[in-house]
Amino acid sequence: MNKQSHLNIFSAALSLTLTMPLVAQAARAEGPSRAPGGMFNEDKQQFTGADVRFTQKNGVLYALMLGWPNGGRAQIEALADGAQYAHGTIEQVELLGSQGALAFQRDASGLQVTLPESRNGDMAYALKINGQGLV
Repeated sequence: MNKQSHLNIFSAALSLTLTMPLVAQAARAEGPSRAPGGMFNEDKQQFTGADVRFTQKNGVLYALMLGWPNGGRAQIEALADGAQYAHGTIEQVELLGSQGALAFQRDASGLQVTLPESRNGDMAYALKINGQGLV
């Protein structure tokens, strides 16, 4: 998939708003990887499926995974049931660029999402998370 196709699929998640969701304020960079300081250094770091960034637009929360999670199952700790900044209920989770809703479970360890078998690219993957009171 070329970069333009990738941007077309993920444009909803990449159109940032000025106000970040509360969960993003608390966990702007969930995951084990840290990019070197400075701007435009992301290509110097190998990210994993556990590296997640958050955005929101029009009342929808987006979780951008910077790699494909091992075993095809995403684990997002910042969205754990009862987490300090993850208020609200999660009603539906979708992978942008794929068809249909995904199976998910939310408990005290985080939000676990079962991903489709086929990937829709190789750069990053955006989950669209709908619910009440999330943003």
